[in-house]
Amino acid sequence: MILRYTDLLSRGLSVNQIQRLGWEESGRPLVVDDIVGKRTLAAHYLDPSCVRTPIAAMALSQLLEGAQEAVGQNNKGRFPRRYMPTRWYGGSWCAGFASWCARAALGERVIPWTVGAQRLGERVAAKGTSIKDAHQLQPDDFVVWDRDGADPGDDPSDDRNGHVGIVVAVDATHFYTIEGNRGRTGIVRVFRYNKDSPHMVNGPFIQGARLPGDAS
Repeated sequence: MILRYTDLLSRGLSVNQIQRLGWEESGRPLVVDDIVGKRTLAAHYLDPSCVRTPIAAMALSQLLEGAQEAVGQNNKGRFPRRYMPTRWYGGSWCAGFASWCARAALGERVIPWTVGAQRLGERVAAKGTSIKDAHQLQPDDFVVWDRDGADPGDDPSDDRNGHVGIVVAVDATHFYTIEGNRGRTGIVRVFRYNKDSPHMVNGPFIQGARLPGDAS
């Protein structure tokens, strides 16, 4: 499930694509700058071939296509425009991205196109299952956080909306997501979380949400 830089390079992926899949030894996501330096060479990467479930695979396809905000344009650009209904274009697009991936993978009737992270989690949980223990997360689940303004990168004005990602892989100790609109450049990329982190127990993690089995 976890590869090194040379493994991915041999598959024909670009440096940009590879960096979007990886994290440094400290667990922090790599800077996506197309520069192959020591951090890139020493990093660990999620193997794209392990991403097989439909929603996760759709999110991966967007990552590999290069989805992100236009340079210097917060919440704007051709990719945010793709993921957001017209009336909400220009707003925070993490939930728009997540619900767009589900609808593109499973059909538009699976869930409404939703632009609020907590609302998306509530709608998915109402239709399927709410997951309160990070150890129970599976690929294609949605993970919802309450953005309280205390964590690095949080937008204090976005408290009620929160943040959401799509689980794309799990192992014994960590789960891996693909998320959009996180950080200053909004690059769609992989993030890695320890299931036993305090943030998963009594921090901003609210719930996982899973669509019913017959939907996926």
